[in-house]
Amino acid sequence: MVETYHAYFLYLSTMNIAVVLGTTRMGRQSEKVATELIKRLNAHNEHTITFLDIAKYPFPVFEERIRFHPNPPKELLHFSEQLRAADGIIFVIPEYNGSLPGTFKNAFDHFYAEYARKPIGAVCVSDGKFGGVQASIQLQTLILHVYAYPVPTKLLVPFVLKAFDEHGNLTDETVDKGMNRFIDEYLWFAQAIVAQKVNNPK
Repeated sequence: MVETYHAYFLYLSTMNIAVVLGTTRMGRQSEKVATELIKRLNAHNEHTITFLDIAKYPFPVFEERIRFHPNPPKELLHFSEQLRAADGIIFVIPEYNGSLPGTFKNAFDHFYAEYARKPIGAVCVSDGKFGGVQASIQLQTLILHVYAYPVPTKLLVPFVLKAFDEHGNLTDETVDKGMNRFIDEYLWFAQAIVAQKVNNPK
């Protein structure tokens, strides 16, 4: 019993969070959002933040999930290991043509068990006024279909080309407040899920 409570309080104070940048487009603006998000998450010193950029991994066109693939690339095995090690995940994606980026969906489908029962946050970016809301809805639906828990609060970043200065500093006050709120809500939700998993493991 003492060990159980010790684990419970340990997990309340520390988590491993994977931030996944889900676009491979040249000149992508979503990277600025991911960088700012990671900087603010790192300010919570008790948590470990892992950055996973799908552009750095040679994702082939989907043929089979990694766990069933007869000869999976070692880089994808590393990606899988990082997802498995994470207590929670945050996806940062742009909206393309009112939907998810094709490269992100292709990368996402290589995994399944890696997402199960984990709190997952949706951060969506666009150069329009709606901040990728259509992609965010689709992403949260996708999260549910892999038996993960979408965090109700989303972060939408509209007019991304105007939200940062030439040095990559966030200058949009609305996005600034929205990002802080998203982080607070994500950490609260994620800690509640992780603590419950410690107390009621399956």
